[in-house]
Amino acid sequence: MPDQERSTPRHSSPLARRLFALSPNQLLAIMAVIIFAAEILDMLLINLLPRMGDGTEALLDSCILLVILSPAYFFLYRPFWQERQRSEAEIRRLSRQLIRGEEATRKTLARELHDEFGQTLGAVQLGIETLKNSLPAGHVQLDAQCQRLSLMIAQLGAHVRDVTAQLRPAMIDNLGLVPTLHWHLEQFRLSHPEIRVIINLTELEINLPGEIALAVYRVCQESLNNVAKHAQASRVGVDLLPRDGQLTLTVEDDGVGFEPDSRREVSSGHPPGIGISGMRERIADAGGSLQIRSWPGGGTVVMAVFPLTSEAAA
Repeated sequence: MPDQERSTPRHSSPLARRLFALSPNQLLAIMAVIIFAAEILDMLLINLLPRMGDGTEALLDSCILLVILSPAYFFLYRPFWQERQRSEAEIRRLSRQLIRGEEATRKTLARELHDEFGQTLGAVQLGIETLKNSLPAGHVQLDAQCQRLSLMIAQLGAHVRDVTAQLRPAMIDNLGLVPTLHWHLEQFRLSHPEIRVIINLTELEINLPGEIALAVYRVCQESLNNVAKHAQASRVGVDLLPRDGQLTLTVEDDGVGFEPDSRREVSSGHPPGIGISGMRERIADAGGSLQIRSWPGGGTVVMAVFPLTSEAAA
């Protein structure tokens, strides 16, 4: 977790908490009263001074009003803004904790599925083969039933492997990011033959930190899921390019696009902003940034940029 996020204070003054609990209308009423009182005090002070030219009087009036209203910034606006910043930082911290907990759960569940279910299915498959080989000759129906059971177990095993790979592909830890992306894109191409997939993945000469590799994979996975579910695209391109100390992932489609306004995203059937917010938090947790460009009828471009520091070198 970044030092700035760890050092963010989680306690604020009673005044800030009270201000933060007020409604916008109540804050507006307080500000109106303060400005009204400042104007009255300003007029009283101006009347006590000797008569001056219009320009000088207007300048003096502005200076007096600024001096009178300046305490409102320190006692009203500044505590409110600090409390809001603390709250937003706390939300970001909890969101990143949630993402990390989700990844830990995915990893544990994938390992359990691979180890426990894989071994059990293998043992059942072996038992059926042994039973099939021990059947006396002439038991055609039992032999056919064993074959059907073997086929069902093989299909179940393939489904478990697919689910495990979706939860947490083991190859990202064993083979690296680029082979994992190639595998995922081939799976996407097989599942959606109506979408032409253009792949441009540059081989990396460094070992990426685990959080960056996983963030790149998750952004690509989420972007392709959105393309398949919402974009109505006929083509999608995926580029991975390391350059100038940065690693850039770009997923671009020629689909229907959407308005960057989250209200329009929901009304148009495009994925609501929570998916985009989740991607932003995941990328920010890995030290990167996210840009999304889209317009109705013009497709969507998702670009994630991550720093390649010396710490990522092999």
